[in-house]
Amino acid sequence: MSLDISTLGYRWRGLCSAHLNYQKGDVVRKGDHAEVFTGTAFVPFALGQQQLTKRGQLMASNPVLPGAPDMQLHMSASGELEYRFTQDRNATRAVALMNLDNRGDTGGGKTQYHGMAIMTDGSVRAWGDERQGHLGNGVNSDRARTKPVPVGFPPDTPPIVSLYKGYKSTYAIDAHGMLWSWGQNNHGQLGLGHTTETTVPNKVNGRGDLPADRKIVKVAVGDCGYYGYKAAILIDELGVCYWIGHQRYNAAGVGDNNQQNAPKVITRSLETPMVDAWVLGHYHMGSFLLDAKGVLYMAGEQNTISRLQNNDNPNVMHEPWPPSFSNPVKAVRGEESDYHVDAGSQYYRNYMIIHQNGSISTWGHNNYGSHVPGAESWVATVDPRISNVVDGYCSAGHYDQCVVLRGDGSVWGIGYNGYNSLLAPGDRNSWHNLASGSSLISNITKIQGGGWVHAKMGAGLRTDGTVVKWGRNQSGAAGHGFADNNYPSNVALVNKRIVDFQLYGQWGHDYDNASLLLLAEDGTVYSCGYNGYAALGNDDDHEAMFTPSPVLF
Repeated sequence: MSLDISTLGYRWRGLCSAHLNYQKGDVVRKGDHAEVFTGTAFVPFALGQQQLTKRGQLMASNPVLPGAPDMQLHMSASGELEYRFTQDRNATRAVALMNLDNRGDTGGGKTQYHGMAIMTDGSVRAWGDERQGHLGNGVNSDRARTKPVPVGFPPDTPPIVSLYKGYKSTYAIDAHGMLWSWGQNNHGQLGLGHTTETTVPNKVNGRGDLPADRKIVKVAVGDCGYYGYKAAILIDELGVCYWIGHQRYNAAGVGDNNQQNAPKVITRSLETPMVDAWVLGHYHMGSFLLDAKGVLYMAGEQNTISRLQNNDNPNVMHEPWPPSFSNPVKAVRGEESDYHVDAGSQYYRNYMIIHQNGSISTWGHNNYGSHVPGAESWVATVDPRISNVVDGYCSAGHYDQCVVLRGDGSVWGIGYNGYNSLLAPGDRNSWHNLASGSSLISNITKIQGGGWVHAKMGAGLRTDGTVVKWGRNQSGAAGHGFADNNYPSNVALVNKRIVDFQLYGQWGHDYDNASLLLLAEDGTVYSCGYNGYAALGNDDDHEAMFTPSPVLF
């Protein structure tokens, strides 16, 4: 959080950290009071400084959340620092959805039975499946909440600014950089020092190796659903990474295979500050760390990602790989799925690296031609056929597919084309512009794959604030009024500019079910698609909804 009070001669720096350098005039929070740095030491921030002569006088205000009302910084009647809002903390408008990006396993990051949103006042609302406490409302029951309920943060919790989810575990970062977690905890993935599920948010800071005052800036969740292993990587303000949860195959690279029920420092991150991380939480666990220079580090199971490493020791975080990688890395996209065949259970994996220069590299199983050189490969190979990539996703290798978003707003794909998910005749072994199959796929600013494996469906947000959905649509996530599988369509929402969306699948008997959440510019959230366990939050018990309806905050 950063509140600019420069007009008063001071700069608000939030919660005091022993690990940051401060300048004269910096104001910090220590406990429940404010102190100012004189240049040599911190002293109490007196009420009379810079004409702050009245108890309760406004010091500064800032919209901590985009679209939210001002959060105001005051001196309380007792001379302590406090926060106030320009509207009541029972907001009915949303400003952000859960973080569901294009990375990770088939289950954890992309499947759910519930929804969550951050409201204008910084509170959180949740709806859907109430089992194992992952709604955070203090309840563990078999019922489903058909309308949103408040997540039970303590009353003095600063506004929540980001949410990250696993299968039934949730992580939240507040405006002070403090990390909270709740829900399923069978592998210690909540980082609370035990394996007991929790039904309300608990603060993670101060447990294990994570200092109580250290700000967390990002959470990477590895969680593949009911059967998979659960873990997460935390990144703090200094670029230090911490592992929590299961650690099969030494996926954390912390020097042992022990499950970490509380944050454990990943030693590699002490040598080089990290800016991003990815976790694979399936049976074959692995992890990636990315530093500010675009160097990628990895650890984990030797038969999957680690075949790319130049160090065969599975008990340490490995050195940068491969040595020939001259292009700095921007992002990793990957997926793993289990596919049961007559000979037993086979795990399929598919990975893609997006480089800072817009090129991509791919590796893994290659059943449908999504890789160069066109066969199963565990050596990452730069694909010269595609460039100017800003984001993308790839599907689990049994249905291998790579889809990318280019800087010009076009969407390109290669590989599996089931359910017309690439908008092309037959499976593709060469890159294909989806716009050639439909003019609707243009001027795109965000893409996501959905379903149990990404290859069966996708969606994109256009510059004009409309959303287009393509591929599998058996539960109505396309939002145009009926089920189909053959052509893309605009999601039907009249006179509403969409600023964000989330497309996610459902773990269950039918892996092709999917739901769609839409965040409109006015703070209204709409939902459509599969409604198992009331995942749409619209107070309706129908199994599927084929047109968007408001989430009833």
